[in-house]
Amino acid sequence: MSWFQLILKKKNKCEELEKIQSEIDDARKEIDEANTAMQKAKTELDSLKSQQELKKKEIVITKNELEFIEKELSIVGKKDDSKKIVEAAGAVAAALNSKYASAKKELEIVKTALDRTRVEYEAAKNEINLLKTKSKSQDVASQS
Repeated sequence: MSWFQLILKKKNKCEELEKIQSEIDDARKEIDEANTAMQKAKTELDSLKSQQELKKKEIVITKNELEFIEKELSIVGKKDDSKKIVEAAGAVAAALNSKYASAKKELEIVKTALDRTRVEYEAAKNEINLLKTKSKSQDVASQS
């Protein structure tokens, strides 16, 4: 092999190494982006879980208020103005039921968002693992 051929071979190997290094750098950037997306998804998931717990507590409190009002109405309902009391209690119960329905609907929205976030989180996690595997295989190939 001539001196010129050795120089060309060395130049080709250097270009190949630069290309591989560029691919590794791109893969690392993708991993960083995927890690950022995964962290964002985790944060959103934690936030949604917290909101879900708050809504559950609100529902329990509202149910307890309704039970208390029903109990009080059963005691007060034995007096003369029972019609007015029942009407007032009906209005209170309707308001509480409305509040309960609203909280229940909001909880469903939070559950849907939580499910979506879980799917996004798993996708980001899988992408990171794929990129890590790709990066490792490129590192091994460049060392050969």
